[in-house]
Amino acid sequence: MKRIVILATAIAFSLTTIGYVYGLPPQTAAVKEGKALVKTLPRGVEDVELVENKVRLKPGFKLTKRTNGTVTVARMAGGHGVGGDWSCSCTGSKGETGTCSTTISDDLLVCLKGSKDTCTGTCRLSVTVKGITSGVIAY
Repeated sequence: MKRIVILATAIAFSLTTIGYVYGLPPQTAAVKEGKALVKTLPRGVEDVELVENKVRLKPGFKLTKRTNGTVTVARMAGGHGVGGDWSCSCTGSKGETGTCSTTISDDLLVCLKGSKDTCTGTCRLSVTVKGITSGVIAY
């Protein structure tokens, strides 16, 4: 009888813990502060804004990550965004190479050096509009 009570208590505790953990809201990754490389966004980029060294999504749009790691902006009502494909690259003064990850955090678009990334230099968030790529923020 004592074993049944202990087992029932352990099961109840486990289920309560699982219910609590899965009921928590998702945690947002801390966004590393970047340094803006431009004062204004390139011509043709109208679906995001540059605010306090961050690329912030404007209302009415959503960020969509593609399988190749780039991010595009789309209208929430359907259709494509106004302009620009966003990506991250690794750069450095000594020719450093490697990978960085384009990351969506709430309504912000950032570059991060994730656990699987190999960048030893600076991660750079860039936008490509009509075939022209411009660096926007360095991390």
